[in-house]
Amino acid sequence: MGALSSSTTRPVRESLRARTILTGLSDFFQQVGIPQPFQASVTVYCILIGATMVSFYTVERFGRRTLILAGAIGCFIFNLVIASFGFAETSDAVNSAMLAMICLWVFTYAACFAGSCWTVAGEIATLDFVRRLSRLSLAPMPLAESSSTPLYVPLMLSDSGTNATGWGVKTLYMFAILTAIGVVLNYIFLPETKGRTFAELDEMYEQGVPARHM
Repeated sequence: MGALSSSTTRPVRESLRARTILTGLSDFFQQVGIPQPFQASVTVYCILIGATMVSFYTVERFGRRTLILAGAIGCFIFNLVIASFGFAETSDAVNSAMLAMICLWVFTYAACFAGSCWTVAGEIATLDFVRRLSRLSLAPMPLAESSSTPLYVPLMLSDSGTNATGWGVKTLYMFAILTAIGVVLNYIFLPETKGRTFAELDEMYEQGVPARHM
């Protein structure tokens, strides 16, 4: 049950990293130097809503595992690109390019993770423990939103104040590392649940079929 609980929570933990950035987006844009942060955040949230609607189709068309892995790899690449803008001199061109990459990152996250992680959280657990493990997989959400988002990320982005690191947009290198770890863990431990019943998954668990071969 312990191993299964761990694999159940991984997709949602990937989603938490995205929510860390999406929560308080105007402040994020302001701290990394994007002009008109409110307008930019409205644009990003519109993309988020539209791409989430796209995920209603893609989650059934391509499967949960495929979307989560593809989305994680895409978000990893965009994190690296966005973080690298921290080495460039600030200009309108750099700010526009950074905002474009952020929009692509949000679209990739929403089209791949937004629907898949919640779906997997309810499907991946063995039938005997599905209710308890589904609750456990969602438990980190309020903890992350009440701790990492308001406490740590602003300090990483800011270059002024007590304990500020001054990393700015380079903070996304940290998220790129975490995403890379998530890619490896999901590749090894995340099964494909598309088109499978709880009974079929239970049978494969009992037979010891590796998750990546399901």
